[in-house]
Amino acid sequence: MIIFIAMNTKGIIITGILQILFFLIFFSSCTGKGTLGYEASKLSLEEQEKIAPVTFLEVSGTFRENLVGETVVEGKVKSTASVAKYKDLVLSVIFYTKTNTYLGSEDFVLYEFINPGSEVDFKIKTNAPNGTEQVGLEMKEASSVD
Repeated sequence: MIIFIAMNTKGIIITGILQILFFLIFFSSCTGKGTLGYEASKLSLEEQEKIAPVTFLEVSGTFRENLVGETVVEGKVKSTASVAKYKDLVLSVIFYTKTNTYLGSEDFVLYEFINPGSEVDFKIKTNAPNGTEQVGLEMKEASSVD
């Protein structure tokens, strides 16, 4: 804050004018960009989530063999996005031996919508290659919903 000391009436008038100018300049610089800045950052977050959906989707699950010899993979896809909604999730099931040797992979499309912060359950039946002892899951891609 600026404090002026005036000795006479002329100085008091000048001091008053300078203080008024100071406050006008100070308050005119406050244009309310805080709200616009928040909206802009919110939009940029939405754009980031739409550009790289895989970054905001986490997949987890388990596998077992059913009575007819199929490998059943069950799990969840969780969205960590704050704004973006996704659909048509492409999930890769990766097959490994007990020594972590890669045997192959298979892609599956989950035709589901997933909202920000929500989860989608899935169940996939497939025929794993001989020697499969471990199964990995990877989210390969997804489409953002406009």
